[in-house]
Amino acid sequence: MTLYVPSIARLRGVDWALVGIVVLLNVIGLITLCGVMVDAPHWMRRLVWRQVLWSCVGIVLLFSVIYIGYERILRSGVMLYVVGIGLVMLPILLGMRRKGASSWLFFGGLSIQPSEFAKLALIVMLARYLGGRSRQEYLRFFDLIIVGVLALIPTLIVARQPDLGSAVIFIAIALSVAFVAGMKRRWIALLIVAMLLGGVLIYPHLKPYQKDRLKVFLHPWDDSLSKGYNIVQSEIAIGSGGLFGKGFGKGSQTRYRFLPQHYTDFIFAGFVEQFGLLGGVLLILLYVSLLYRLRKIAIRCKEATAFFLVVGVMALLATHVVLNIGITMGLLPVTGLPLPWLSYGGSSLVSSYLAVGLALTTRQHRRIFSI
Repeated sequence: MTLYVPSIARLRGVDWALVGIVVLLNVIGLITLCGVMVDAPHWMRRLVWRQVLWSCVGIVLLFSVIYIGYERILRSGVMLYVVGIGLVMLPILLGMRRKGASSWLFFGGLSIQPSEFAKLALIVMLARYLGGRSRQEYLRFFDLIIVGVLALIPTLIVARQPDLGSAVIFIAIALSVAFVAGMKRRWIALLIVAMLLGGVLIYPHLKPYQKDRLKVFLHPWDDSLSKGYNIVQSEIAIGSGGLFGKGFGKGSQTRYRFLPQHYTDFIFAGFVEQFGLLGGVLLILLYVSLLYRLRKIAIRCKEATAFFLVVGVMALLATHVVLNIGITMGLLPVTGLPLPWLSYGGSSLVSSYLAVGLALTTRQHRRIFSI
């Protein structure tokens, strides 16, 4: 008979350095929000207090996940995946639209983006499936097909909404987990070729505004007052911050509302305008430290399911950070993606805390003694 650590004892082995990093990122996000909300209307300033509330909810859920344990969560993987797919489909079925996209559910005064939680459900499902197969050096072709189907279902749904940013995240998660699970090199090469050909074939069927985003990405200053406005203003905000920034609440691009979405998708530009290049570098190093701590947890996992779970979390957070900052700096085409713990939004904030909770709970899987 084998006895396991009681749930409450799991908290003793928590990686407090990792918890400290995410809480620090959260605090930086709240400070940045306060800075970009200077002289904002009253309803906008209230968003800061909402973010504080969601921060508290996220921290509680992080420790709740650790308390529950990843074994129980994995056993519910199929149910979580099915529920996640159902939630992602609801905005389309109910005809709920916001800013031209059916990506949100509305309950009274609350708005929820189901795709943020469907990403976590996909991670759990992939970890359950790949961790449960027999030990092999490489993935079988059948395994690759299963992984592809599991990822393509939510990808196609969110692309239909349309939410191309989330679609990219689903693909990145699946590719990352499949790669570490043992994708053969020829499959990787074929996949890259297929993605390139798919992009060429899909381009004629994109909506006009989606094609404009690709064109603007290459030449944003050619139409700086219209289609390229967001990127141009973001670059101006980052450049105007200089080395040390203009100071808290003194960013002209955000304070006078030249920069659109300055508290959500383009929060990084608002941060650098206030705290400069030095602040931006330190923030990026903080994200790198976060991923480094997650990597340490991954390589110490004794079970395949736990390892794949942490890799999925790493892929989720890393892709969000790279895409958001790359878009803000004009290095990537514009897609609506939040910067974890900095961008305003309860769904993104809570799901980020839940993701870290999933990674932390794998660290707690240990036996007390055996009989």
